[in-house]
Amino acid sequence: MSQKDLASLTGVAQSTLSDIEHNRYEPKSSIIAAFARALNTTTDELIGTQEVAK
Repeated sequence: MSQKDLASLTGVAQSTLSDIEHNRYEPKSSIIAAFARALNTTTDELIGTQEVAK
């Protein structure tokens, strides 16, 4: 999924996504939750505190 696609699904600006990807911005929990919903996963799986079921 591209940054443009994720931005469209979450309402988060593409520039913010780029900043997160390059460690220039630490996302708030609400942004992490929006990413998880858009990617059909949990916040725990997204941030790596829970293993993805295989």
